[in-house]
Amino acid sequence: MKLFPKLALVTLFVALLPLSIVGFSLIRLERDAISGLLEARHIALANLCAERLSRALEETWTRLSATLRLVDAGALSREEALGLMRALYGQSDDVVSVQWVDGAGAHRHPRVALEGAADGRVAVTKEDSAALDAFLPSLAKLEVPEGELVMSEPLVFLGRATPSVLLVFAATAKSQERVIVEVSLRGAERAFSAAPRSDGRASGFALLARDGRVLVRSKGDAALAQLPARVDLGRVPVQTSFRVLLGEGRALAAMAPVGDTGLTVLVFDAEASVFAVAQQMQARTLQGLAAAAALSVLVGFFLSRSLRRRLAHYDAAAKSLGAGKLATRVSIDTADELSVLGTTLNSMAADLEASRAEIEAWNKELQARVEARTAELKAAQARLIQAARLTAVGQLGAGVAHEIGNPLARIIGYAQLVKADARLDKDTVDSLDKIEIAAKRVDDITKGLLRFSQTQALPAEPNVSLSVVAKEAAELVRTRVEAEGVRLTIDVDPALTLTCQPSQLVQALFQLLDNARKATKKDGSIAIEAKKPNGRVILGVRDTGVGIAKEDQDKLFDPFFTTKQDWQSPGLGLSLVYRIAEAHGADTLVESEPGHGAFVAIVFPP
Repeated sequence: MKLFPKLALVTLFVALLPLSIVGFSLIRLERDAISGLLEARHIALANLCAERLSRALEETWTRLSATLRLVDAGALSREEALGLMRALYGQSDDVVSVQWVDGAGAHRHPRVALEGAADGRVAVTKEDSAALDAFLPSLAKLEVPEGELVMSEPLVFLGRATPSVLLVFAATAKSQERVIVEVSLRGAERAFSAAPRSDGRASGFALLARDGRVLVRSKGDAALAQLPARVDLGRVPVQTSFRVLLGEGRALAAMAPVGDTGLTVLVFDAEASVFAVAQQMQARTLQGLAAAAALSVLVGFFLSRSLRRRLAHYDAAAKSLGAGKLATRVSIDTADELSVLGTTLNSMAADLEASRAEIEAWNKELQARVEARTAELKAAQARLIQAARLTAVGQLGAGVAHEIGNPLARIIGYAQLVKADARLDKDTVDSLDKIEIAAKRVDDITKGLLRFSQTQALPAEPNVSLSVVAKEAAELVRTRVEAEGVRLTIDVDPALTLTCQPSQLVQALFQLLDNARKATKKDGSIAIEAKKPNGRVILGVRDTGVGIAKEDQDKLFDPFFTTKQDWQSPGLGLSLVYRIAEAHGADTLVESEPGHGAFVAIVFPP
């Protein structure tokens, strides 16, 4: 049956009962009038209490902020810091305690608080202090901009009737010190006590936390004791009237936010007392109209049950769609007007789901592009900085090598001539040996600088066998490596070739092998490896040495940087490797964990 015949049949039966229509209309009008007045009253009371409480908190907040901003908290002496804490404590009677903690949450100065109640202020017991100290480490790590106040979630102490909040101030960003001020929420009790009363009825008031916990309740209302300990704020609209379960009955209520603190004021009246007069009228009317309405109720029940069930199904689907569950669909089993509505609802859900999928796909693609581009820019910037450093060192090395080389040769020659004198005693000869050794060391460094400055991009040769390059480099160090008890192997496919300058690659591998030798202990191993994943060629040296710390890996190719304790390591070898890689248009790769060896390689592009 279509929807229109159903409604016509219901109307026919209702027309037979005009008295029922009049009676129920009067009752509804009465309830609506009472509900409308009470809704407006609840909303006004909630806003009034919220405004008063917000003003009280804002006044305390402003005083504390003004006092803290007058001084540089990070530069105060102990006496000055204690004076500042006492000044903060005196800003308001609602200030319960003031503590100054370091980055770990430990007290830097004694807590300023009242141990015994006096002058209407809140006292702090030993149990309160212990409970508060448990929160301080987490508050000390709270992200707080320097010079700003941040409010914590409300704290409930078992020994107090009124909870409090903590205001966290960053003394200095460098020292990570925090000034934490505990402020009582007694202002809510004062705001509730000062709220106006009307209609001979005292509304119930409550202050709720962000998670719906009831923090403060108004006094003198018996129905208030039935208020649950937590209100589900996720299903409650703000600044509108609504109904809430209150013990075994229901209540009319309204809420208003307390500024941007996350606190909420709840105002309510028990529904039974509000609609008592309307309920009495309804009972008397029902008694007179029960017989006449019986048939209408019976017929209307069977007809409306199906309609209500379908409407409830559509309503639940619409709410589910509104909550973002776009896969929701309604079932359609008839061919009336409601079925057309269901079809439209399903079509709308499908369109929304497709749109969301498209938007999410675009977002993911855009994010991937941004991340890839950012990585490319960072890598390019790092290469530019490294190239500038190497160029500067190369220019410096060329000049230094030429200017120092000749004087060093004279020093070494004269030392050797003087040692030839047989009349010299042993101490003098030893001193001359030390002079000669030190001069030769300086000469080696200047020669290294000269070689570093002369490394240039030579003409590349096609189809160079990396196996041959690896063997030539291995032969340069094999004798010394094996003499130190370290095993040297080559893991390079003979068929793997590359367009490159082979002598420079031999020099780069020699530097990597020498660096690995110095880091590898006896019975360790060093391997030359080459592989070609995704078209790229990776040529490098893997060792089982001491490894490279994470903080040193970014600086590994910087000129003169070295992690060796050996004074004979000038720190130019890996910089030379970087220059050779750069001359081939390649990148460098470092993989290492301290204590688990390292893999340093040159990565050639496809």
